[in-house]
Amino acid sequence: MLSFLPWFHKFRWESILPEYDPYKYNSFPKNAGHQTYVLTEMVREQVEALAKTGMLDRLPPVIAFQSVVDATVVTSSLVDRFFGKLRAETSELVLLDINRFNPVRRFLRHDVDGFLDRLEGADRLPFELTVVTNSDEGSREMVARRRAAERPGFSEGEPLGLSWPPQVYSLSHVAVPFPPDDPLYGIAGDSAGFGMRLGMLDPRGERRMLVVPIDMMMRLRYNPFFDYLEKRVVEFCSDCRRAE
Repeated sequence: MLSFLPWFHKFRWESILPEYDPYKYNSFPKNAGHQTYVLTEMVREQVEALAKTGMLDRLPPVIAFQSVVDATVVTSSLVDRFFGKLRAETSELVLLDINRFNPVRRFLRHDVDGFLDRLEGADRLPFELTVVTNSDEGSREMVARRRAAERPGFSEGEPLGLSWPPQVYSLSHVAVPFPPDDPLYGIAGDSAGFGMRLGMLDPRGERRMLVVPIDMMMRLRYNPFFDYLEKRVVEFCSDCRRAE
């Protein structure tokens, strides 16, 4: 409300940072955040209205991939405000867990476990749930643990032939849709003339010299499990076509 005053012009922004990413703004205007909030609330109200009338049952099958930890999206809302209201039993939520390898886990917060424990302890879920996680706490190797809709308990983990890269402790909001060989956000392949790879930034130097918060540079920008994501999307679409 004060941003119209000359002294408070920067109050229009949640953050103002150097723009070095050619595809994504680093600075964030508060008005955009407000519009996104209003839109999200409208969608939530429509979902609830359709659920009450039974019209949500006509929604085509949905598959979603979500990092368990996310600084932008409230992961539990996917269940509480959308997937938990479905009844078709043909939709699936795939959760990409944190790195639970013992030497890494000791550095991470433990409050993420409550959400997964709640899902595992639920009597029923009206959707299929898959959790991509470590095979055990002594390994970086990944498995997919699946729970069928309306049935208790998870299956034995399906080995994926994938593992956590060294020094990576979780996915991020921006990493899920990008493969490791993306020319800007990945860590392999041709950089396609960008001059740098945002997925490989590992700055070292004196403190207080960087004009960009160090946690932005630490944020993972590619999905080390993208091959699994791609495979599941293809399988899901094929299953939907066969069901028509």
